[in-house]
Amino acid sequence: MFPVHCNRCFKKREAAPGTEYLLTRCHHIICANCAPISTNGERKCPVCNRCFSSVAITSSMPTHAANYFTNPSIFLKMYRSISQFQSDQRNSYYANYYNNQAQLPKKKRKLQGYLKLEAQLREQNDNEMRRITELRNYIDYYERNDEKLPGNASYSSSDISSTSRMINRPRTPSLSATDDTTLTDDTDMNESAHMEKFENLLSQATLTISQRAKLKRSKRRDSRNSVKSP
Repeated sequence: MFPVHCNRCFKKREAAPGTEYLLTRCHHIICANCAPISTNGERKCPVCNRCFSSVAITSSMPTHAANYFTNPSIFLKMYRSISQFQSDQRNSYYANYYNNQAQLPKKKRKLQGYLKLEAQLREQNDNEMRRITELRNYIDYYERNDEKLPGNASYSSSDISSTSRMINRPRTPSLSATDDTTLTDDTDMNESAHMEKFENLLSQATLTISQRAKLKRSKRRDSRNSVKSP
């Protein structure tokens, strides 16, 4: 700590304990005896002749002024602590940044994989929806034709072949979601091969259709019998 003294008369504060000492804005220490007297409402620093403005050097002086009388080693330790803290924060941020940059190609490849998977799932979903529509059309087609057959008739390849010549047969749905093969009247496959390919597909649907057709025929017979009875 430096000796506090007046920068004009150089009297130490310890030698005049009852004298007030002032810290000026221009960073000079002036005792009350050397403080300038106002002339024309303006005071000048007796050391540098600048505009005089000061605060009293006391224990209750403002912090920004009291710091000039504090041991610099305290500020040095504080500076080192602050510098180390800010350095650690910078290192943490940049370490995370460079780590993310290193993983960026891997994340891009992962994203491309997800996009490709999404496209495949969308395509598979579209194929399934088309297949469901084709199955419904195909079943409705044979269900309508079943109602036109005689009461005791049942499905056979020849019946379906003759019926398909009467009405435009809908396209044959694929046997699986990944099988895009469909048969139309323009294909090279003959009718028997066509029926063999679709036999498994109609095995369950035919039973259901036949049951519904028999039920309808039974209702029609009951209705006719009720009309004929007195």
